[in-house]
Amino acid sequence: MIRFNPAGWSIRWQIAALLIVTQIVAHVISVVTISTFSTRRGGEAELVVNLSEPFLTALRLTAGDPAEAAPHLAALPGMDDRFAVTDRLPSVPTDAAGWDDSAVHRAVFAELPARWRDHVMFYAADDGAVTYRNFRLALRLPQGHWLVYGPRGDTLVEAVPQLVGLLGLLFFALPLMLLAVWSGLVLTRPITALAAGAEAFARDTATPPLREDGPVEVRKAKRAFNQMRIRIRKLLSDRSQTLASIGHDMRTPLTRLRLRLEMLEPGPATEKINEDVTTLERMIDDALEFLRSENQPVVLTQVDLAVLVRTVADDYADRGHGVVYQGPARLVFRCDVDLVRRILDNVVGNAAKYAKAAEVTLQAGTSGAVRIAVRDNGPGIPPDHREKVLEPFARIAAVRAGTAQTAPGFGLGLAIARDLTERLGGRLTLGDNVPSGLLVTICLPLRLADGAATAVTGGTPHV
Repeated sequence: MIRFNPAGWSIRWQIAALLIVTQIVAHVISVVTISTFSTRRGGEAELVVNLSEPFLTALRLTAGDPAEAAPHLAALPGMDDRFAVTDRLPSVPTDAAGWDDSAVHRAVFAELPARWRDHVMFYAADDGAVTYRNFRLALRLPQGHWLVYGPRGDTLVEAVPQLVGLLGLLFFALPLMLLAVWSGLVLTRPITALAAGAEAFARDTATPPLREDGPVEVRKAKRAFNQMRIRIRKLLSDRSQTLASIGHDMRTPLTRLRLRLEMLEPGPATEKINEDVTTLERMIDDALEFLRSENQPVVLTQVDLAVLVRTVADDYADRGHGVVYQGPARLVFRCDVDLVRRILDNVVGNAAKYAKAAEVTLQAGTSGAVRIAVRDNGPGIPPDHREKVLEPFARIAAVRAGTAQTAPGFGLGLAIARDLTERLGGRLTLGDNVPSGLLVTICLPLRLADGAATAVTGGTPHV
């Protein structure tokens, strides 16, 4: 079932649809109003007079006594099929005046030449009231004959209201509507550019600044966004340089400390110190890796995602972990190979640390997006701690039970994976794996990956 949901449209198309609908509604109301009121009261009388003009003109052109002009008027049926000569008027007594006090009758009577008013009858062609669609004019001729005039049903005067409406729609309302839509699209273009720029900056902080154009309010918003962009980039740069400098400066004393440990006699104390030095070195490496994840640019290429996911799963299986792959043999997708590999390494590596077995599944969505799910049978993460573990250097006590107590790492794996997933325009979520364990879902959308995902059941996989 197709659902009409304008709220899901962009602002430019919402404004365009609003302008089109309002123009159409306004013009329909105008056409209906013109058609209705032009055939009522004075408007209908005017129409009847206009439709009677050929008959009135013929009477005005005749000169002299009506009896002398009658033979000339009797010849009109041969020249105009709206005239006819008959011996008897239908359902109208020949001695009746044929006029009443209605507005239509008064209007026609006023247009008749004075010398003809006693010789003309005005009546309804069919049973009912006299209207601009249903009237006749009859002139009494000598020897009891009548010259009857009736307008055509397709006469131009009758169709004037509808014709005016259609011509107005074609030559005025339609160009005006197109101009209004074009103006709305032009006015909303800076807003669309602002939204696109903010979305691009959310994925990659190295994007260029926005052009400060458009209406005053939009220019102010873009100027504020560019200033915020500069401050955020400076903040990230300062943090990266600070942590990189700390990591570089710490390596020198750690190296000297390790050299001095090698000069000491082996023993329990030296082993503990050596473990602490190793832990510090891993912390420095993990911190630098986290910094590299923020600064690495996004490069989109066409890749066989199924082969890439299966390769990562097989690598961990070869190291002795119970990691298996479930999914299509091929799935072509446009993404950043290095970033996706790092995401999988961190997520699958996290499952290998805290669980005995894990399953990696790959699935293509109906909209062209892809979904990667990593399920393990480990201790899992309570719902109220899941957002916390996605932050850098966050390790909760709930995940330090069992094998997690001795597992290496400093709480950066999931944080790096979520950061890289969001830079690709995707989303990483945590859930429960039934009956036990953790479910990590990675969704990469088609609209930001700029390519369709197509699953293939056979063929030779390649990256």
